[in-house]
Amino acid sequence: SYAFEASGIEKMENSLLISYTNPSNQQTQIARFNPQSEQIEDTDFLDLSAVQTFAGMQYEPAQELLVVMDANGYTTTGYILEFSKAGIFKQKYHVGLIPNSIIYYE
Repeated sequence: SYAFEASGIEKMENSLLISYTNPSNQQTQIARFNPQSEQIEDTDFLDLSAVQTFAGMQYEPAQELLVVMDANGYTTTGYILEFSKAGIFKQKYHVGLIPNSIIYYE
């Protein structure tokens, strides 16, 4: 049992990334969960301070890239933020309305 309700789960290698709303500040956070030990290893894995409206996340294993989608208030076009698998911010892209999934072409 954990002190938060998950709003999304994404597999990243041997971990699970769990998005949830922090009840103390109502901000979305992403925790890293280790299924082998059944423990949360990091409750604030990514810095989401630049995200206005969290719309989802995806992990792309071929590039070892974690992507966060920002719906930007649902009133204007959104953004895609890229992070390394270590949680380090790489870059941000301006995209269309309410981004909610990414398709990778190889």
